Amino acid sequence: MASEQDKLNIDGIIGRLLEFRGAKPNKNVHLSENE
Repeated sequence: MASEQDKLNIDGIIGRLLEFRGAKPNKNVHLSENE
Protein backbone atom coordinates (compact mmCIF):
# COMPACT_ATOMS: atom_id res chain seq x y z
CA MET A 1 0.00 0.00 0.00
CA ALA A 2 1.23 3.50 -0.77
CA SER A 3 2.53 5.67 2.03
CA GLU A 4 0.95 9.02 2.88
CA GLN A 5 3.76 10.92 1.14
CA ASP A 6 3.27 8.89 -2.07
CA LYS A 7 -0.42 9.79 -2.06
CA LEU A 8 0.45 13.48 -1.73
CA ASN A 9 2.87 13.23 -4.66
CA ILE A 10 0.22 11.57 -6.81
CA ASP A 11 -2.30 14.28 -5.97
CA GLY A 12 0.27 16.93 -6.89
CA ILE A 13 1.03 15.28 -10.23
CA ILE A 14 -2.67 14.96 -11.08
CA GLY A 15 -3.19 18.61 -10.15
CA ARG A 16 -0.37 19.72 -12.42
CA LEU A 17 -1.70 17.63 -15.30
CA LEU A 18 -5.20 19.07 -14.87
CA GLU A 19 -3.76 22.61 -15.11
CA PHE A 20 -2.86 21.81 -18.73
CA ARG A 21 -6.21 20.25 -19.56
CA GLY A 22 -7.53 23.38 -21.30
CA ALA A 23 -4.18 24.35 -22.83
CA LYS A 24 -3.31 24.21 -26.50
CA PRO A 25 -2.78 20.72 -27.93
CA ASN A 26 0.79 19.39 -27.96
CA LYS A 27 1.77 21.43 -24.88
CA ASN A 28 4.28 19.48 -22.78
CA VAL A 29 3.91 18.99 -19.05
CA HIS A 30 7.30 18.86 -17.35
CA LEU A 31 7.64 16.42 -14.47
CA SER A 32 10.83 15.75 -12.55
CA GLU A 33 12.44 12.31 -12.61
CA ASN A 34 11.28 11.44 -9.09
CA GLU A 35 7.65 12.30 -9.90
